[in-house]
Amino acid sequence: MTVAAVVVAADDYDDHQTTEITNVTNVTNVTALASLPCEARITVVSGQNFYQCGSNWYTRAYQGDAVVYVPSGPPPSK
Repeated sequence: MTVAAVVVAADDYDDHQTTEITNVTNVTNVTALASLPCEARITVVSGQNFYQCGSNWYTRAYQGDAVVYVPSGPPPSK
């Protein structure tokens, strides 16, 4: 399975953000969901959406042309 991950980084010195799209291959033991298992609470950190379902966190990724949701852990603190 190949999943495209979007990484957005911002530094503490200015308002510039860097966006990088990376293809991740040979991913094991990661379940990509076609839809979220709940009505998620969305938290945006540095332009990236994190979706919370109960105590679980997800981010959006792509599997081919399809949007999928993968477990991510909570968003980083600002």
